[in-house]
Amino acid sequence: MELREFYIIKRYTYALIPMLVENGYIFTKVIEGHSVFLVKLRPLQIIRDSMQYYGHDWEGAKKAAKSVLGSIHMPPVKISGSLGIYWFPSKSPYAHDCVWFALDHIQDRLAVAPKETKVIFPSGYHVTVPISLKQFNSRKHWALELKTTFEKRTIKESFQWPYIYQGNLPILNDPTTPYQFIDTSKEYNIDDIH
Repeated sequence: MELREFYIIKRYTYALIPMLVENGYIFTKVIEGHSVFLVKLRPLQIIRDSMQYYGHDWEGAKKAAKSVLGSIHMPPVKISGSLGIYWFPSKSPYAHDCVWFALDHIQDRLAVAPKETKVIFPSGYHVTVPISLKQFNSRKHWALELKTTFEKRTIKESFQWPYIYQGNLPILNDPTTPYQFIDTSKEYNIDDIH
């Protein structure tokens, strides 16, 4: 299996799975599309490095998630909003056996025992984690809620400034757009209008 020194999460990264190797070190098995390889870092370090790469940080991402979802335990995180990359942990992110999942790449999940869930990815790869299907579904739900909330905010904000610019001036009352602009910088007296 290929061994890498460093890794940044991409759109088609499916999961980060901790692997205990020689001398007690923990590396990460990465499932990326149809590829599987090892990285000489813990999953949480890959999460942190990826956030930093995309302009976020771990503490800020946790605070942002809790501001949206409330004080939930083990919140999901946004790795990159512009790329739509949201991830959630199987258990405490600080646990040595925590598996991280990409929200958008879970094809199916099945209860294989009362406290074991098999997660299946589009590539056919799968991983079994020691949590109940109910717990897994709950963590996936919170990640979806986080993503939906941030995307709604982004869409709402993008429609707050519907100007069309040509050079430095907005085109007012352009018949090709549904927007009409009114100059509110002056107050008018109805008697002054002829």
